[in-house]
Amino acid sequence: MKWLKSLDMLPVLRETLDEYLLQYEHLTDQIERFKARTEEMALQERYAKPIAHLRTFKGINTASAMTIQVEISDFSRFATAKAFCSYLGLTPSEQSSGGKINLGGISKQGNSVVRTSLIECARALVKSSSIGKSKKLKARQSGQPSEIIAYADRAAERMKRKFAHLLYLGKPRNKALTAIARELACFIWGMSTRHISAY
Repeated sequence: MKWLKSLDMLPVLRETLDEYLLQYEHLTDQIERFKARTEEMALQERYAKPIAHLRTFKGINTASAMTIQVEISDFSRFATAKAFCSYLGLTPSEQSSGGKINLGGISKQGNSVVRTSLIECARALVKSSSIGKSKKLKARQSGQPSEIIAYADRAAERMKRKFAHLLYLGKPRNKALTAIARELACFIWGMSTRHISAY
C-alpha cells in the first residue's frame, strides 16, 4: 500500500488510483466490522459449543463454522453422512440407462453456501503445513474435549493423505479439492451428530 501511494504518475491516473485505494480501505473496514460481529455472535450460548467443536478442524475458522452451523442448524435431520453430502450437492451426478450407470461431476444441488464454504475450508486445510499444528489451531482446540480434538486431528491427517494420493493419481486439483470438501462434510456430520467413532 505504501508503494502504491508513493508512485509518481499523471494527475488523472493518481486520482483514479486514489479512488480505488479509498474503496479498498472502505471494504477492508467493513470486513473487519463483520468479522468482529461474527466473533461476538459465535460466543452466544446458542452457538458457543457447536462453533468451538467445528473450529477444532484444521481449515475451519469462526466465519466458516458460523456459516455451516447457521445454514444447517440441525444435523440430525440427515440420517447418514452420505445424505448430508447429497444435500450439499457434493455427491457425483448420475446418468443411468438400462443397467448402465455413468457417474459425472458433483450434482451442485442443494445448499451452495455451505458447499462453497467447505471447498474453501478444504483449500485452507491442504495448504497448511503437514508437520504439527499451528499456534492458531492449538489455540482453537484448547479447552475442547480430547475425543473431539483426536477426531479432528484424525480427519485432517486422513484428508491430507487423500489429497496427496489424488494428485499423485493425476486428478485435477479442483476435483481433488472437491473430494476433500466431501470428506470434510462427512467428518463434520460425524462430529455434529456424535458419530465420532465412525470415521
